[in-house]
Amino acid sequence: MKKKKEILHNKNKKSKIKIFFEYAFWISAAVYFIYESVSVRINYKNLLKNPQYTTAVIEDENTIRDGRGRKWVIYYQYQINEDRYNGMGDKYTHHKVGDTVLIMFDTTKYKNSKTYLDLIKKMGGNKDLLPAIPDSLKKWR
Repeated sequence: MKKKKEILHNKNKKSKIKIFFEYAFWISAAVYFIYESVSVRINYKNLLKNPQYTTAVIEDENTIRDGRGRKWVIYYQYQINEDRYNGMGDKYTHHKVGDTVLIMFDTTKYKNSKTYLDLIKKMGGNKDLLPAIPDSLKKWR
């Protein structure tokens, strides 16, 4: 008599499901990291393309861990058309909680903002590469 082979349906299904979820995890992780790296560049380009200056109040300061270690940052809040937005930037020695800082925000996406000092740092110290500051806000430089 011939012996019938046993078909292990459950074992095959479990391994296929496991493989599917592993692939789904790695694909979604790759898409997330690509999105994060591209969106930072797009937000920065849009900020320089559609700039507007305003002032913001420093709400808090703290340390965060980035790829190179710990660094001090400030958290600021600004208002545009009755709506309040929050931002974050590098802390410089003269920054204190409650101080007012000059920021640039994107007129098409108000949440996208950077402090003026962070932009100068990113431009290598060349202020001429940034859009001109309105006369009413020059004292906040």
